[in-house]
Amino acid sequence: MSSLGESLGGTSSIVELTCQRPGEFRGSATGFFVNTAGSFVTARHVLDSMEGLKASDGCVLVAIASQHGWSRAAKPLHVVDCAESAQQDLAVCRADPNPFDSLDFTVSPAYLHAASQEHGASVVAVGFPGDAMFREPALLSATVALYDTMQFECKPSGGRWEVLTGPSVWLRSSELSAAGTEGMSGGPVFLARSGDGQDDLFAMFACFGAQHIIAIPADSIAKFLREQHVPVARRSEPFIRLP
Repeated sequence: MSSLGESLGGTSSIVELTCQRPGEFRGSATGFFVNTAGSFVTARHVLDSMEGLKASDGCVLVAIASQHGWSRAAKPLHVVDCAESAQQDLAVCRADPNPFDSLDFTVSPAYLHAASQEHGASVVAVGFPGDAMFREPALLSATVALYDTMQFECKPSGGRWEVLTGPSVWLRSSELSAAGTEGMSGGPVFLARSGDGQDDLFAMFACFGAQHIIAIPADSIAKFLREQHVPVARRSEPFIRLP
């Protein structure tokens, strides 16, 4: 895995999901913002494995990319208004209070990129390894191995396998290992392009296998968000520029 010192070309926001309740999961998981109202997407099995996350004392940390590297919001935020799709391993929640109301530098949510990519296309995934709590997220380079509608099995942290159905992307990475990627589920997968094209979201982590990442494509995420009446950022929208 690469360090985020090798920062993305664009500027985007991801979420480190943590649970502060005694006896609950205290590591890290990942999500990403899709609009400036504070709505973020993650994997449903992440919420299932971190039951305390949606409680009043559960919290998220917001990690923000800038040209100078990565930083976090000043204080943890609460998770509210969650909607889930069990079939596609998707969940959308809202961070409260809205972190975009208090940022002091340029930032944007991820832009959903609906087009599928050919076999061998390069992507960059971002997430928080399970032991990375309060540290910077990691980059993982991968290539598209398969893009199709399929059923696949996902094993949440709770230990049971679930069969999920829908459009899926299999990504191959020589860097992938179960130990190194635990906690990165729910994180964004960007098209590996230079410049602000890095803000184009291609897919989302769902599950991991031997040398493969199973991911949910951006067009499926966009459809799910429309069904939940969650507004999605568009490329035509300007970045937020705050003093």
